[in-house]
Amino acid sequence: MRSAFIVIVLLAGAVVLLASASPAVAADAGPVTAPPPAAPPAAAAPAAAPPKAATSPVFGKPLPSAQLRYNEGEALARAQAWPQAETAYAEATKLNPDFAEAWNGLGHARKMQRRYPEALAAYSQALRVRPDFPQALEYLGETYVAMGKLDDARATLAKLKPLDAALADKLAHAIDGGAPASGW
Repeated sequence: MRSAFIVIVLLAGAVVLLASASPAVAADAGPVTAPPPAAPPAAAAPAAAPPKAATSPVFGKPLPSAQLRYNEGEALARAQAWPQAETAYAEATKLNPDFAEAWNGLGHARKMQRRYPEALAAYSQALRVRPDFPQALEYLGETYVAMGKLDDARATLAKLKPLDAALADKLAHAIDGGAPASGW
C-alpha cells in the first residue's frame, strides 16, 4: 500500500506543476499575429532615384551604350577582326547617330574589307557630324586612292593639309605611291 501512496503523491505533484505553468507553455496560444505597422516617419522628401540605364525588354539587362560598342569596335579593329569591328561600330552609330568617331571606325572597317562604296558612305556621315575631322579625311582620301580616284584623293588632301600635317603627309604618300598606307 505504501507504493500506491507514493504513486498518488507523484501524480498529484505532476498535476500541481502543470497547473502552475504559464499559459503559453501549458496550452497552444493559437496563431501568432504580426503587430500593427508603425506609423511612417515624419514627412521627409523622397530621395531622387538615380536615372536607370536602358534595359532590354526581353532580358531586363542593361543595353550597351554607344561608347561601349565603339570601344569594342576599337579593340576588334586592333585585332584586325574587321567584320566584328564593323558590327560594333554600326551598333554604336545606331545608338548615337552623331558619334563621328564611330562613323569613322565603321568606314575604316569597311575599307579594310575592300567595301569601298560603303566605306565612303560612313566617312561621309563622320564628316557630316564633324566636317573638320582629320582622321576621317585621311581615311576618306586613302579610300579614294584604293578605288583609283586620285583626283578625289587630292581634293581631300587639300582639305586635310591645314588640319593635320602628319596625316596629310601620310595621305600624300599614299597618293604618290598609288596605294593606301599600310596598317589599320
